[in-house]
Amino acid sequence: MGADEAPFIVHETETKTGMPISEAISIFLHSYISSLADDRKILLKRYRIVDVARKVVGVGSVGTRCRVIFLQLKEAQPSVLKPNVRKSAYENQGQRVVSGQRLIQGAPDIFLGWGEIEGLNFYVRKLRDMKGGVEFEPGKVKIEK
Repeated sequence: MGADEAPFIVHETETKTGMPISEAISIFLHSYISSLADDRKILLKRYRIVDVARKVVGVGSVGTRCRVIFLQLKEAQPSVLKPNVRKSAYENQGQRVVSGQRLIQGAPDIFLGWGEIEGLNFYVRKLRDMKGGVEFEPGKVKIEK
């Protein structure tokens, strides 16, 4: 992924409970991939994790965990409406977010899904920070920031 850009993007080696980050992400990906359509499952099972970083995210997500693996794992907290609703239809808050996105978007992100790491609920989407790019030329690859 490249050099850290502290405090915005920082590599981590373990979770808050001490689990190696690669192990935690592998466990998460197993649950996340099961939330996808079959064609996406086949595609993502061909990849492997080579790098993970923690990213500071936007105003609406302050205080939540966010991981960057070219997919973005964002912590999903309970709805602000929870105190006014008897019971949610979803046990996983990430699934609640994904279901809402799929309802309101005609063509949602094809990698939109959910999973869990150490009891925390997350949803996943493509990373869209629009701050860089990759240019392919015969014989070389150029990564821009």
